[in-house]
This record gives sequence, structure tokens and C-alpha cells, in this order.
Amino acid sequence: MRRFSLTILPAIIVFLFVSFLPSLIIKIEASSNNYLNFDSITTKDGLSNNYIKAIFQDHYGYMWIGTMRGLNKSSNREFQVFDGKSSISNPDIRVINETSNGQLWVGTQKGLNLFNYTTKTFSAYLNNPEDPGSISNDSITAIFEDSRG
Repeated sequence: MRRFSLTILPAIIVFLFVSFLPSLIIKIEASSNNYLNFDSITTKDGLSNNYIKAIFQDHYGYMWIGTMRGLNKSSNREFQVFDGKSSISNPDIRVINETSNGQLWVGTQKGLNLFNYTTKTFSAYLNNPEDPGSISNDSITAIFEDSRG
């Protein structure tokens, strides 16, 4: 019986790998034929506006969709709209985020808003030039949670 030298062994390993690679790729492609289905949601479905600026799913599973004409809370394709006539400070929604302890914050063109899940209302935080502890600007474009919560 003939023995292979150590210099030929790497070449054999590469040959075997290259020989079986196409069958491995075909199996991966064959098993990944799952298609994604998309549905569109428009004002015909109850959305406040078709121009969406922010989308967020909270810890309860509700989808929050921010448009330039209101915040839409979606549950099984039924919408509750917060449009500025309600307790939210402005209908032009810019950003939606949730803190690690489950507080939902919404930034608008004119203020920062905290949602109360019990009362289904918002508390608005606005800039007050006379109060150095108020937010620095009413136009909110990003919301981040720092290490202190």
C-alpha cells in the first residue's frame, strides 16, 4: 500500500472541499426557498397618512407607526390614531423608542412625549426657555437611553 506524503495531503483536502462545495451550496439554496410576504397598509386601512417616518414594535407587540399626520397604534390591523388633537404634543412624528423598563417615548416636531399605557394618554415635555431643566429643543429627531435609564 502506498503512503501519501505530507506535502500532498493539503492538496487532497482542497480537492475534496472544492469537489463537494457545489453540492453543499445547492442544499443551502434549496433549503432557503422561504419567501417573505408583504402587505401594504394605507390610509384606506385607517392609517393617518401614507408618509411613514417611524415604525416601532413595543414589548406588548403593538406596532407604532409615526407619520406626518399622527401616531398610529396598530393591533391586528385596527388603528388608534393620536393626531395632536389628543394628548400628543404634535402630529408630525419623528422617532419612537422604548426604554428598558417599558416606557414608550415619541419624538415629534414640537416636543417629546411619554405614553401612559393605563390611561392611553401622553405627557408632553416641551422646551421652556425660563426652565433650565426642560428639554433644550422641541424638535426631537432621536431618542436614546443612557446607562442610567
